[in-house]
Amino acid sequence: MKRSEAFETEKEIKKQRLVKELEGRRLPFLAPGDAGFQQLWETRFSSLARRRAVAVPPQLHRQVQASLCTLLRRGCLLRDLVRVRDRDVFTAVSRVLLGRRGHTYCYLHTRLFAVPWHEEGAEATGCCDEELGAACRALGELNRYFRADAARTCGTRGVAPGDGEAGQGRDVQGAPPSSGTEFNVALVNYMDPAAASYLKEEPYFGMGRMAVSWHHDENLVPGSTVAVYNYSCEGTDADPGDGELDGAAWRVGLKVAWDIDTPGLVLPLQSGDCYYMLGIAVHLQGDLDCGAVLFHPAMPVQKNCSMCAAEDRRWDDLNTTHQHCVLAGASARFSSTHRVAECSTGTLDYIQRRCQEALKFLRSDLDSGTHTLRSLEPSVLQHCEEIHNEVEFQWLRQYWFQGRRYEKFCSWWRKPMEELEEAWRKMEIMTQLALAVAEDAARTMERRREVAQVLLPFLTERQERRQLWRARFPLREVSSALPVRGSA
Repeated sequence: MKRSEAFETEKEIKKQRLVKELEGRRLPFLAPGDAGFQQLWETRFSSLARRRAVAVPPQLHRQVQASLCTLLRRGCLLRDLVRVRDRDVFTAVSRVLLGRRGHTYCYLHTRLFAVPWHEEGAEATGCCDEELGAACRALGELNRYFRADAARTCGTRGVAPGDGEAGQGRDVQGAPPSSGTEFNVALVNYMDPAAASYLKEEPYFGMGRMAVSWHHDENLVPGSTVAVYNYSCEGTDADPGDGELDGAAWRVGLKVAWDIDTPGLVLPLQSGDCYYMLGIAVHLQGDLDCGAVLFHPAMPVQKNCSMCAAEDRRWDDLNTTHQHCVLAGASARFSSTHRVAECSTGTLDYIQRRCQEALKFLRSDLDSGTHTLRSLEPSVLQHCEEIHNEVEFQWLRQYWFQGRRYEKFCSWWRKPMEELEEAWRKMEIMTQLALAVAEDAARTMERRREVAQVLLPFLTERQERRQLWRARFPLREVSSALPVRGSA
């Protein structure tokens, strides 16, 4: 979850280089109505596809928009406290994560814990009341729609960027379901520009005020698609028309990452519009007529094309090759952004398995209440201490710091986190037992030194990270700030 210092340094170097090359000038960008807009979209932003609101089932619109308003009215949308360049800052937008049970999503050193979207057929848990449960189910319906529609869109290479309708471009016959569109989480965002104290101006192109600055979405499965539903609140959303950039419409801005030669692109969004940032692999070279549009690195090669080999693939992955920002309009706006989060280390099942791996080396006598370690092998001690730190800093502290705010709306995570805390307490006992060995004069010096050498780096790291969290602790009450409006 933690961004590396090398990543942050490289990003800052690229940013400073870009600013230096600009020398105060504005880069060009194109919007609908500008000469060359369509050609720019088709050649440099071809993996951006839009689904007009009129192409989405009306009943789905009604359900989704009602659910978004319910989440807002019930106070479920909260600003996150994230860490940027060693500073704690609030997000400009308020949000909540929905998704598969036990899934999490990490960004900017923050772990979000998904409220289950109550998919049909899933076991009922009673974690939300009836109204919130219905809202979560509606967004689950949207997720199912996106999974199918995004897979179809990915299966059409060269989608006409105007609407992303099926039949425009070339269909891939018999294409398998795409794991790159198996969205497992949805980040629901809300922002009212009128209530924002300050929004930064877009710095490179002069596109307008930014609700979300330039970025790549983090922690996604490589080559996966991102799907976004846009809803501007009724009564405040003017119909801006595609060619107008007067600030009335919400817009998404895109640019080729760290490129000052390619013009940027601005796409106005009307309420109910959807768009996809596609993850598609195509040939680097060879027989392009084979129709080998690939959805995911693991997808088999085309049988009838000798050139369709893994080494010939090139990702046309918009989220990787481009950056995007969100430009604020005049009205309040929701978005529901559906992602294939990289969850190899981000599910409840995963961290529970990790705890079991560590605790199998603790022997407990239920009658006497005493504990002993089953092994003092350095590799075993190291493995257990790694899990100890992971549980504490990647899960427990993240949850108690911000994640538990959602308990008043949804109780799903309460019991699992209490169980993780109990597992952590047992790992604390394991550390104390190992320390006792290192201090035991009855043990051989070789054994004491061996155990101490394993423990020291982990104890040092743990102490430093606990001090960092203590420094952040005064902000804990702030991070539990009241929702944007409404009450539970």
